[in-house]
Amino acid sequence: MKNNLALWQFEMLLPLDGFKCSLLVTKPLFSYLKQTLDGGKAEAISLALELQAEWMLLDERDGRKKAKALGVQVTGVLGFCFALKNRLSFHPCSL
Repeated sequence: MKNNLALWQFEMLLPLDGFKCSLLVTKPLFSYLKQTLDGGKAEAISLALELQAEWMLLDERDGRKKAKALGVQVTGVLGFCFALKNRLSFHPCSL
């Protein structure tokens, strides 16, 4: 219940179309990824796969490498900011 409250509070701070907050449901991939990545990166990649996300925002090299190996398209903060600045449809950069 505490996680759901935190999620609701975060959603109130992020009123952007196309973004949503979710909690990870399945844990096996998370447990596997956590052996080589920190918990935040492991959960983010697991959640992206679970939700079949089109892309994810991730800057750290080790996390990007692992996400790409699992078939997740990633972009960094600069690619995301560039897309927002130009107000174009978002295309993940391949840094």
